Amino acid sequence: MQFFTSRIAAIVVVAGHLMSGVALADTSASSFLVARHADRHNDFEISAEYYLDALFFDPQNTALAAGAVESLMALGDFEMAAEIASGLVGTDAENPTTFMALIADAAIEGNYSAIVDLLGGPEVSTSKLSDDLVLGWALMGIGNPDAAYDLFQAVVDDDRYMAFGLHHLGLAKAFNQDFEGALAAFRTAADRNFQSPRAILAEAQILAKLDRRVEAERRLREVFGESVAVQSLLRQIRNGDPVEFSIITTPSDGMAEIFFTLADALNSGTPNLFNLYYAQMAAEIRSDDSEASLLLADMFEKLGLTEMARGYYLDVDEGDPAFYTAAMGVAETLRAEGQLQEATAHLEGVISDIGPGPYILVTLGNIYRHLNQYDAAAGAYSQRIDGQIQNGYQDWYVHYVRGISYESLGQWEQADADFRHALRLNPAQPQVLNYLGYSLVERRENLDEALAMIEEAVALRPDSGYIVDSLGWVFYRLGRFQDAVVPMELAVELLATDPIVNDHLGDVYWMVGREYEARFQWQRAMSFDPEPVDADRIRRKLDVGLSVVLEEEANASDD
Repeated sequence: MQFFTSRIAAIVVVAGHLMSGVALADTSASSFLVARHADRHNDFEISAEYYLDALFFDPQNTALAAGAVESLMALGDFEMAAEIASGLVGTDAENPTTFMALIADAAIEGNYSAIVDLLGGPEVSTSKLSDDLVLGWALMGIGNPDAAYDLFQAVVDDDRYMAFGLHHLGLAKAFNQDFEGALAAFRTAADRNFQSPRAILAEAQILAKLDRRVEAERRLREVFGESVAVQSLLRQIRNGDPVEFSIITTPSDGMAEIFFTLADALNSGTPNLFNLYYAQMAAEIRSDDSEASLLLADMFEKLGLTEMARGYYLDVDEGDPAFYTAAMGVAETLRAEGQLQEATAHLEGVISDIGPGPYILVTLGNIYRHLNQYDAAAGAYSQRIDGQIQNGYQDWYVHYVRGISYESLGQWEQADADFRHALRLNPAQPQVLNYLGYSLVERRENLDEALAMIEEAVALRPDSGYIVDSLGWVFYRLGRFQDAVVPMELAVELLATDPIVNDHLGDVYWMVGREYEARFQWQRAMSFDPEPVDADRIRRKLDVGLSVVLEEEANASDD
């Protein structure tokens, strides 16, 4: 996915000659301010456009050029980024990002000699690890595998980076048809618990090439089980079909693997720009890598850029094993934007066209629940449950959410059965213990059992405000009002702005004679925008007190 507009294409003609151009009138300040503001909000499209706009008026400004390179790299437009970066080499604005842009563009073009020239000198341009690995693959590209092996082995010999070195040494030897040497490198990595899922796939292909198919199948099943990601390879191995080594098909693929591995390893929490650059480099160098597209989509979701994330999910082709994951990602981005109907339509279309995938029915059911379409949700979950060959640990969740759907439909018998089945599959699951316990409390059934369930849930999740609230509420329902005070106060500490929890604490305070504090809590609850039906009840309590409200509700139920 390259960022490109005709306006920016025109601007970059000037910006590409920034070191030799004549400065135009200095009217770039406003564009620069817009670009910096966009930077702070991760709006890379806007920042790229306005950095380039500023360069139009001030083409010798290397700070503007560096900003443009960074924004373009975040968008994966390495051709334009490299054109600008080439003017930064040797200036005060030269930095690791400059060389990343040049390396990525050369790798996309397969210009390995240019990369050797960039990295063959004594200076470190990006990082020692990535420089050595990239240079190794560039040497493979110009036909010097022995020098490449030496570089990879040097990385292996550094204890900090041994895993990276072994991985790329194995890939390089397999790419060079030295399958025995490749297998030795991967086995050394496995002995040190260094192997990634991609390394397992590489090892299985290598074993098949060495006609060790039983071993290859066993290795895949140990790691992937029946995952759709390996079904095609498993069929080839079992049927005796030729198996190609496809993990790396060009030296550029090897470089993409470096950047994917780095991006994936660093992908925790909010992505920083270097994580994003690495992921974009992996995706753009090897455009058919769906894992890189999924990684980018995840990063953009974490940055709150759901529309951009959706674009990367949509990049995954229908025949790719990751297609169902991508389809669920599309739906999740639509749901995050409040487009729930569009999310369900997308998943329904996928199911209609190619059938339900491993988890897609659960995702669809969850969106139906958010739309309060509980009957449709229960149907989706039932289709998932009925399609299972056998029950397992993860199935507790499907029974749990179907139970929620049945409970919302007023079908308590079916809901109770699902909750209890979920607990048989996963007996210490605090979400299920809490939901079933709370439901029993609200129904005023089996209160002692409900109390035991919720106490167990609290012991498992003592920092969960909702679960602690349930404990206070079951004490309230049991008439143990004084016992309810401490857990309900703790629940309010954990969920200070939740209207229901504050409302509950108000009710508990009223029952222990702390009426002034009760009214204060109800007023707090009103300030947190409760649901209309809850708001009406809270207003009535503020007017006449809880005792009168309970009496009115009792009389209404008698009628």
